[in-house]
Amino acid sequence: MDVDTPASLKLQGALPSYPQLAWRAQVSYNQGATPARPATCWRIAGTREFNYSLSLGWRREAWQLEGYFSQYPEQDGPTASRAPQEQQ
Repeated sequence: MDVDTPASLKLQGALPSYPQLAWRAQVSYNQGATPARPATCWRIAGTREFNYSLSLGWRREAWQLEGYFSQYPEQDGPTASRAPQEQQ
């Protein structure tokens, strides 16, 4: 049985004084491994992801402009699935 630890959060809104401008922020975290294997394989087979994105949009009549930034880094292998007390 695989172990999977997901979590995510999304926030979005607009400024009351400037409703044409809207924003969104998203964050997600996931850590997974296969605990049925021996301890050495656990460390080799693990993955850890911390993803985030930001967007900003502007709309006025027939015009719309949107900017977007995102990062999807992932760690695989020994450093990803070590327990905190094992990291040095």
